[in-house]
Amino acid sequence: MKEETVKNIKTPEDLVYLSSGTTAEKTATTPQTPQISTPSLPRTPQAQRFASIEPMSPDTEESFSPSPYNRRSTSKDLENYHSGEENETHESSEDELALGKGGVSATYVADSGTPNSFKEARNSDSWPYWKQAITEELSKMDKYQVFKIVPRIPGQHILKGRWVFTRKIDGNTGKVAAFKARWVAKGYAQIEGIHFNDIHASVVHKDSIRVLLALVNHLDYECDQLDIKAAFLNGELEETIFMEPPEGSDIKRNSVIQLCKSLYGLKQSPRCFNKAFDSWMKTQGFQPSRADPCLYVFKKAGVTLLLSVHVDDQLVASNSRIALDKFKNDLNARFECTDNGPVNYFLGFNVSRDRKARKLYISQEFYVDALLDKFDIVQCNPVKTPFPPGYKPLAATDREVLEAKQLDYPKIAGSVLYLSTITRPDIAYAAGVLARYISRWSLAHFKAAKHLLRYLRGTSDLCLTFNANAGSRILLGFADADWGGCQDTRRSTSGYVFKTFGGVTSWRARRQPTVSLSTAEAEYLASADAAKQAIWLRTLLEDLGYPQQEATTIYNDNMGAILLSKNPVHHDRSKHISLRHHFLRDQVNDNIISLIHVPSKGNEADLLTKSLSSDLYEGLRKDLGMAHRSLGNEE
Repeated sequence: MKEETVKNIKTPEDLVYLSSGTTAEKTATTPQTPQISTPSLPRTPQAQRFASIEPMSPDTEESFSPSPYNRRSTSKDLENYHSGEENETHESSEDELALGKGGVSATYVADSGTPNSFKEARNSDSWPYWKQAITEELSKMDKYQVFKIVPRIPGQHILKGRWVFTRKIDGNTGKVAAFKARWVAKGYAQIEGIHFNDIHASVVHKDSIRVLLALVNHLDYECDQLDIKAAFLNGELEETIFMEPPEGSDIKRNSVIQLCKSLYGLKQSPRCFNKAFDSWMKTQGFQPSRADPCLYVFKKAGVTLLLSVHVDDQLVASNSRIALDKFKNDLNARFECTDNGPVNYFLGFNVSRDRKARKLYISQEFYVDALLDKFDIVQCNPVKTPFPPGYKPLAATDREVLEAKQLDYPKIAGSVLYLSTITRPDIAYAAGVLARYISRWSLAHFKAAKHLLRYLRGTSDLCLTFNANAGSRILLGFADADWGGCQDTRRSTSGYVFKTFGGVTSWRARRQPTVSLSTAEAEYLASADAAKQAIWLRTLLEDLGYPQQEATTIYNDNMGAILLSKNPVHHDRSKHISLRHHFLRDQVNDNIISLIHVPSKGNEADLLTKSLSSDLYEGLRKDLGMAHRSLGNEE
């Protein structure tokens, strides 16, 4: 295509007539991805004001008290741990828990070298880099006209702010790639009805990202990643908000700043950016998925563009390199972007492709290595399973809680829980069990957490594999339950796994909300939970252009649950089951779900519900498509 033709293309629709129906565009050698040219930031007035930084006044300095969860285990604790007996058994499973209480961050690994305040940044050896980051951020704020300086008036409700510093990690090396600084509002001081109203804002679901990657691998699409610079600074602010000037600036004390655009830290900022971005996407012909409003689809006469949005991180795929590059330039013209080229490190996980073999791998090796280093367990003997076979924890007594309160258990539990939801379904059950005791833990629980870290030591390079040659079925599921597995509550544990085009895209391990009176009941509830996820995935795939005409198959190893899903059999044993769970029977009768029997050894959801022997566990892990990066093949 001539250069003049490309210049005349204004929107993705203009590319439609260029698709001649041939596959030459997809089979030809992919040209080098053009880098989005971002103009260098001028030295704006705010940046000039920052050039001569004055020392902070005492009343603006932040005071930081160490969190009790940051306390490391003592040498005595470790001696007791290493000398303790390993045959203590305690276990259970747990409802979903948000990452909290000091776990390792999703994108940035906790780094003791990252300053927590402006004062710490000034006193650090990396101050020149932090100063440059601050200057660039102030220039962006000036470029986007984020605020204006106004006189301070008595009685004004003025919000405070602080600088937040981060070091961005290079996905290929695991080392620091960039220094970032943001002026963040202390949004916790906002008053509802005055400073904000609606604050809901969506981000793309992790299952949607994996479905998108599975589709990219299956269809051999081009797939690039983008980062919108200063995303929240693009949102239009509807409320009137005043703030103290940024620390280190020379704005006079009798002045404050009035925000004209949304700012990091404000409760409504994500919503403001989402509205601006969604509005622009629809003008370009994109439509959000009904299942996930942060997954956008453009389809017209042979041209397909798919986009996932996670705040300022974008993953865009297409069957046309020309269409993809044109869209990236259009996006950069509206929202200043960084073009990171073909996807390789997105939202904290690595993505690698073998396009010749039609395989795609996602992993978090750097995250695992940093996690092991953080908890000082790099030099250890690896184990073959996340938990010892048959491990069953028990709730800690008051005495055990006091004895173990100084250990790092909550941080370990929170960190592995995040890992289990992104790329490691093999530890989903163990992570969920540890999360149950995050508020009351014992030394036995700490031992179990250390055992899981030892398992991660031996499997740090384990990847979740998408293999286009492994299967052509659009959607396939497995469901299982461990009856009465929780020793504290006697509730059962549900688990399900779904595969899309041969790769695992969705999984879950959780404790059931009620006590089941039989194995069949526990399996029936687990299958109902899986059916809900299957319907959501069917809607998502339909929006992506892959509707399922036939029923979605879910494999289960309990014939009683399968019979109960088809007919109201065993009335005396099932009459107490809540009506909400009989939703499964309706879906089976409507030919939406098909529950099929599979032997227990072939039920891939089994490792999500209980501790298994190493041979059985490794076999199921292989069936899930877990591969070692160094081998490049399934185990």
